[in-house]
Amino acid sequence: MAASVALPVVALPVIVFNMQGANHSKWTTLRNQLTEPGRERKASSKIALVQETGKPPVAEADDRGGLKIYNWGSWCIYTLEFGKNLRCTTGVVVPEHLRKEIKAYTALKPSNFDPNDDRRRKLLCLQIGDADTNVWYCSIHAPASVNAVPYSVEMLKQCRSRFAKFVCGGDFNCSKQELVAGLEADNITDLTVTEPEEATHTSGKIDYVVSRGIVYAPKVQGSSESDHGWAEFAPP
Repeated sequence: MAASVALPVVALPVIVFNMQGANHSKWTTLRNQLTEPGRERKASSKIALVQETGKPPVAEADDRGGLKIYNWGSWCIYTLEFGKNLRCTTGVVVPEHLRKEIKAYTALKPSNFDPNDDRRRKLLCLQIGDADTNVWYCSIHAPASVNAVPYSVEMLKQCRSRFAKFVCGGDFNCSKQELVAGLEADNITDLTVTEPEEATHTSGKIDYVVSRGIVYAPKVQGSSESDHGWAEFAPP
């Protein structure tokens, strides 16, 4: 869609992945994609915006009033658990060496939020970087219904009102074209929607990123035991 964004800033590559109640195999898939060839795991620069994480593959978590932080080897897993099902979870996976660069985190709630309603899902957003390059990374999971576009537009409006630079990625449960139409109907034209080159689900390209102040391009993608494939995006 048309955009009038500021000049791009340095941003981290992101992987989006609906893990659908992740098992060991899906976490292994994610770890393999986070690991960069030729670089030690501890030097990885990629982060992951994940949904339906289930129980992460580590025993204990640092619980900060709803936000749980798991130490997962060379990465830290930040999750928000809500709804009646542990699968109904959004998360951000960050390399351990970047943990000190996390300046803030917040959970954005949709209107009429109900902790027992799996359809009214919170966004988990982490701010990473110094004052000149900080970007908010947000994990989104829209409901699989006619409410996907209204929900996504509502949450992106919240991001837009709070964050100068952000990338919101995950399972939007609607196509890029449907989301862009919803945004434009609300007179929002300063966001960039970037989809993968191929479908991530049987219903199409529904896992992608929306950004402001930064530019992303599709890089690689693949399949998993989930009926959602993962997709990676990076600054061009």
